[in-house]
Amino acid sequence: MERLGGKGTTLKGILMMTQPTGNEKNVTTAGAAGGIEKRCPFPGTTPRVIVMKRGIPGFEQVRRYHLVAKDENNPFCLLRGVDGSPVFVVVDPLLVCPDYDPVIPEREARFLELKDESEAALLVIVAIRREPHSVTVNLRAPLLVNTGKNLAVQVVLEDQDWPVRHAIMS
Repeated sequence: MERLGGKGTTLKGILMMTQPTGNEKNVTTAGAAGGIEKRCPFPGTTPRVIVMKRGIPGFEQVRRYHLVAKDENNPFCLLRGVDGSPVFVVVDPLLVCPDYDPVIPEREARFLELKDESEAALLVIVAIRREPHSVTVNLRAPLLVNTGKNLAVQVVLEDQDWPVRHAIMS
């Protein structure tokens, strides 16, 4: 399998190679990231327009989304179609699964025009159910974001054992 950066990289590699620009909010994460600081790729509460280069399955016709943070202290963001729907709740996967370390295929990085791993960020979609303890995230299909160009794609991870429904509350 081709991977980001020649042979490829994992989320840990993306995080370790991220260089600070001075505008980021720092969030300390543990687990797979080894306690390194994870910089929030989407600081502030001003909506950012994200263009999906390939529509999210089931919503292929919607390509432009607003990524909105309620406030800088809330780890959850809304990914809302610019016309108002659909609306997804998204979160940094390391905040809900510290050992998350998927392999991102190089073809997806090229498709998003990623020139450097420091431009890459991952988000996962949150599934909110009636029972609060049944909230899950989809680790099998993260959103890969080019933070420099505001482009994104949902990557379905093949040949990897990440669950579609990972409970965020035990």
